[in-house]
Amino acid sequence: EIYTLSLHDALPICPDGTSVYVADRAGSAIAEFARNANGSLTQLSGANQCIQELGTNNGFGPDCTTTGHGLSGAASVAVSPDGQSVYVGGSDSIAEFSRDTDGSLTQLGGANNCIQNAADQNTDCGNETGIGLRTLDSIDVSPDGHNLYSSAGDYTGAVAEFARNADGSLTQLGGANSCIEENAANEGSQSPAGCGTRTGNGLGEGGALQVSPDGANV
Repeated sequence: EIYTLSLHDALPICPDGTSVYVADRAGSAIAEFARNANGSLTQLSGANQCIQELGTNNGFGPDCTTTGHGLSGAASVAVSPDGQSVYVGGSDSIAEFSRDTDGSLTQLGGANNCIQNAADQNTDCGNETGIGLRTLDSIDVSPDGHNLYSSAGDYTGAVAEFARNADGSLTQLGGANSCIEENAANEGSQSPAGCGTRTGNGLGEGGALQVSPDGANV
């Protein structure tokens, strides 16, 4: 299947320019490419060509020989400024990967493999306590590498806030800083996301999210 890219789907390139990653929403996967000196791409081989959500079939059979968690509905990718970590935003989760020197990805283990929205019924991630992670549209890492932010595409449009730890794992901020949502009064057909701050404006159904180059704004 071939899909066109909109502006907010721009492919993330690692800081050293040697790797490109593509989120596959239909296949619930992330594809891994080497970027050559002339700008052309070569998909990595074998187990490193792509990572696909465990149990994904979609009627066509699995594409990837490596399976992962938190990749269902993969729609966005972010690479950390130090090039050590790659994150994938899915339908209800953020998957966390370390990036090796050849550009291949290894999913973090245990509680750090991915963070899933707490209100969802399916159990896929080691961390099931996420807030404001329904239908993620966009994710980005701050220029200093200390934080990651996500934008949810459901009615509340929640913007979730995370600290990025030294090992590349994510910890959602607490209290009022867990996330900001617009749906405080349970408007529309969906319930509130449960964010610590429910007074956001202009966030409905999310969209593209970006951290400014100086790290001062989102």
